[in-house]
Amino acid sequence: MGINEIIENKIKYEMGQLYNYLNEIENTYISPQLTGKNLVKFYNLNGTYQYGHWRCVCPFHHGASNKTEFIFNDDAKSFICFACKTSGTYLKFISLMQGYSLNALNEAKIFAAIHFTNLNLGFNSINDYKEKIRQEVMQRYKATKSLNIKDYYDISILPCQSIPSENTELKKQVNVSKYEEKANKPHIELPSRKDIKLNTYAQAIEGAKHSILLHEILQNKEQFNSIDKLQDFMQKKYSLSGDILEKYELMYFDGKSQNKLTKPNFYGLNDRIIFPIKDHDSGIVAGFHCRHVLYKKKESKSKQWGKYSNILDYGELKTKENGYQYYSIKPLSIGQFLFNLYEIKENKLSKLWITEGIADCLKLITLGYINAVSPCQSNLTDEQINLLKHYFGCNTEILLFFDNDNNRVGQLNSIQIAYKLWNNGFRKIKVVRTFPGQGKDL
Repeated sequence: MGINEIIENKIKYEMGQLYNYLNEIENTYISPQLTGKNLVKFYNLNGTYQYGHWRCVCPFHHGASNKTEFIFNDDAKSFICFACKTSGTYLKFISLMQGYSLNALNEAKIFAAIHFTNLNLGFNSINDYKEKIRQEVMQRYKATKSLNIKDYYDISILPCQSIPSENTELKKQVNVSKYEEKANKPHIELPSRKDIKLNTYAQAIEGAKHSILLHEILQNKEQFNSIDKLQDFMQKKYSLSGDILEKYELMYFDGKSQNKLTKPNFYGLNDRIIFPIKDHDSGIVAGFHCRHVLYKKKESKSKQWGKYSNILDYGELKTKENGYQYYSIKPLSIGQFLFNLYEIKENKLSKLWITEGIADCLKLITLGYINAVSPCQSNLTDEQINLLKHYFGCNTEILLFFDNDNNRVGQLNSIQIAYKLWNNGFRKIKVVRTFPGQGKDL
């Protein structure tokens, strides 16, 4: 493996870490600072406050002059222009104002963290983040000449501790040719990742307790669960029997049941297998991990659905260009939980299997390997590693069994995860792979 390939793999992994971090700080630190007032002031919009909302002349269509047709809704953190029908979240507003096209949402999160929350991230864009990683790897390479990728696993430029900075003059460099605003206000203390995750977990549990969607689905399982379709799909796709499906309370939400929901213009559960994710502490259902049964990779972009989704509740009310309104998804912070941890946390075990997906975890259980958990993704977050340490200790042997896809994402990540586990005190770690020709799953 050459240094360029090492850099490429390192950047690919660190991008996943960046996205996790941005998701962690979004609700706690970014969202509270994104208000109609702050957006109007920052972008120097021709606005006014009327009837409980900040309103302004639409910045997106030519000839706009009406101060009241463009509305910021702080409760929903969304905007809409009733003339040109442009609408979306506050982060989408930032991405449009900044002209982002590639990875617009995450670029907007970075921009908002720096300019509205005043967090000192140490990078100002995704490209800047990638370049700084590349520089760190190259600096290490020049010093060591090592071509062993393990020697670069510890490199990270994500914030990891509080960095207070006072009386810093900030320059808001947005469309500098048009205006430049200076402000003498301090950076807030950069939150440690540990504090963020504690807040994220607490918010996830509170969100689950007050989730309208979770409550109505769990209280009306017989009404929403298509048992025959569930058993047929899980048997053909994963060779899982009805007993294991019943034990873990899996459901199949048929799209025809959508009109029975409290908010029938919600499409987030349609034609999906629902895997309830239990909180490791209390055992309550913290959210749903869902698998789309009609997913086809070639159609995913055009159909605008993903294979997997993590759902906590109904999201914001959004409006399409044709005026049709629908509810988005309020996501579950899946990185705070491990599937099947609540069920086995009291077990005295010497070995623990960790699978990428829930289906493989369930298959191991049916084969008698009951001490298995799944992070529901091709990654293992710091919080999930802390859960392993807390419940099972570092003397437990860890067997990492991730998908053997053609793109090797699961297997590459399993090596990175093994390194993270080692750094957290685990010493008995094995990466398990299927033989070539046996498929990517168990």
